[in-house]
Amino acid sequence: MQLRRIQHWPTTPAARESLRARWEALLADADGASIFQCFDWHEAWWESFGAGHELQLLLVEDASEQLLAIAPMMLLRQRLLGIEQRQLMLIGTSNHASDYADLIVARGQSRARRLLLDSIAADRGWTTLELRNLPAGSPTATLLGEHRGLPSPLLQFAAEAPARRLGDRAADLQAANKKSLRRHLNGFVREGAVTLQPLDDIAAIERHIDAFFDQHRQRWAGTPTPSLFADPAQQLFYRGLARRLAGSGRLRFDAVCWQQRVIAYHFGFERNGVFTWYKPSFDPALHQRSPGEVLIKLLLDDALARRLDEFDFTVGSEAFKFRFANVIRQVQRLRVQRRVWQRWPTRARHWLKQAVLALRQRRAQAASGDSPSADMPPARSSCRSWASVASWLACSFTPLAFRSSARLRDLRASALPRSSIGS
Repeated sequence: MQLRRIQHWPTTPAARESLRARWEALLADADGASIFQCFDWHEAWWESFGAGHELQLLLVEDASEQLLAIAPMMLLRQRLLGIEQRQLMLIGTSNHASDYADLIVARGQSRARRLLLDSIAADRGWTTLELRNLPAGSPTATLLGEHRGLPSPLLQFAAEAPARRLGDRAADLQAANKKSLRRHLNGFVREGAVTLQPLDDIAAIERHIDAFFDQHRQRWAGTPTPSLFADPAQQLFYRGLARRLAGSGRLRFDAVCWQQRVIAYHFGFERNGVFTWYKPSFDPALHQRSPGEVLIKLLLDDALARRLDEFDFTVGSEAFKFRFANVIRQVQRLRVQRRVWQRWPTRARHWLKQAVLALRQRRAQAASGDSPSADMPPARSSCRSWASVASWLACSFTPLAFRSSARLRDLRASALPRSSIGS
């Protein structure tokens, strides 16, 4: 078993295809792998956003050069107060493109995972290790938390990831035929047929992708969160994904057609029986008729008709996702900072966030008349509440901060509003 580091993305066709074939063979044998870990995803991201990053692709191979594990890392150099910061991250996470990110490790190859993590821990080239959107329960987080070569890793809840596991036919049909979905679909059907048109081949994709970008820009124009497609690099990324995944069965680019016009698009993925919700859009001129709900209805119907195993709504706490989900996963953020002067402000913000969310939950419980949970500080006056929260944090916070994510998730879920459909 040997470790190899690649610092330049392969450019020759032979080198690229060799790495791609071995990468995809590993992915097929990896537990919990997602579309966000495939070779084409990483290559498209690097092509679009790699400028300003340094590739740190770590490969673990056996004697026959078969891949056993990959750490698709990159180094981002920035300056803070004139001091250089070197941040080591998983590819695709610096701009939150990858909803799930982790090391890619073959089943039963725990030694290969440890070899990757030992190499990362021993690398003195980074000042901050930032692993975003790690699936909760990932062995990567557990092993890094226990690693003696890393100073005080901080593991935090990052986001919820609702999904619907399919298989209970009656319950699934009930979810796909909610009254509001049928009402909004029928509102369009009364004036013309509504169809879901898969855009499978590259020619169809190229005819529609600019319209998809335009529709999304119009949808978010004038809002506090403009469309990401105002950025040419994002357009390049989606075009690169479409070009690489077209015809593979992994790309799900669909159009909802009505009266010879497209009222909604969805750019998503499908792999191993899992449909991945990623980037929807709809015609803002029809927003009062809820074309976004029509889009969900047709995609759910399609998933049921083709007997898929799961409809993954991915990362985000938008309210519409929870109407259909029957499982709520979590993703986490793991941060290691070697410089003490950076580490403690990060921890202070983390503790303060927990304290604020704890107080919000206490006030919500007091307003509703619910009794407090046993592991929360008792509600008292404002000053004493802060003291009790601080005491609770001191008791519950371990040196590695690895107990925080579940509690922060529960507090956040009770304190924060959920937004509407159409992101």
